[in-house]
Formats: sequence, C-alpha cells, structure tokens
Amino acid sequence: MIRVAVLGQKTFVRSRFAFASDMLARVLDFATLEELVDDIAMFSADILIVDESDDSFDANVISLLLSRHCPQTKTLILSSSQPTFSALENSGYSARALIAPEQHQLLTKAIRVVHAGEAWIPRRLVAEVLDRFVASVSASANFRPKLL
Repeated sequence: MIRVAVLGQKTFVRSRFAFASDMLARVLDFATLEELVDDIAMFSADILIVDESDDSFDANVISLLLSRHCPQTKTLILSSSQPTFSALENSGYSARALIAPEQHQLLTKAIRVVHAGEAWIPRRLVAEVLDRFVASVSASANFRPKLL
C-alpha cells in the first residue's frame, strides 16, 4: 500500500488525484511546519504531493525540510510551468518529481515511479543535469578521462 499525503484540499482537487486500490491518500492541512512534519510522520507517508502554485506555503522549503526530517517520504511537486534546473536547485535537489502541467493527469503513474525509487522529471531537465555534472567534473583540476 502506497501512503500518499496531499498538502491542502486545493491541491487535492487541482491534482485530480485518481484513487487506486494500492494507494491510501490523506489530505493534510497545517498551521506550522512542525505540525506538518508530525502529521507526515504519524501517517507514515511514502509520498507527499505539493502544488508550487499554492501561495500558502513554499513547496521547496517543505521538500527540503522533509528530506531532513522524514527522509522516507518523497516529495512530488506539481509545477505550474515547465520545470527547470533552478526549480530542482531551489528544492535543494530533494524533490523526487517535478511534474509539468501537461503531465498532471499522469500523477498516479508518477507516484508509482517515485515509490519504486526513481525520479520523475522532464528529459530535458535530465539532460541539463548531466551537462552541468560533466562540466563541473571537467573543470576539476584532477579530471583525467579513462581511455580504454
């Protein structure tokens, strides 16, 4: 059973989350970040869904906070625009999914993918992450490519 916490009723409605027989969903509302962490820990959530367009909280702060206090809970951020490297960076690289608006209908699939230990980010963003990684390694003074 995948335990899915959805942050806020607006997010739950906006995400059009489709219940599946292998998922248990719970809508969370909170007054403080400490309450949120406690609620997620008590629910033993595997996945937390947050909507970055919700003005009542900062999805990046919540993602980073959970990575430190509830590392077993993976954060899925519903983006209001095409996810960028800066969006991933702003989450402290802690979000396991940045779901573009055109993919919101695939939320159930994204939950299963993240629960299986994978990430759900656009391919262009994967390419940009790899390009930046290669550039940082190449810039290193100790970089010596291995020749076969």
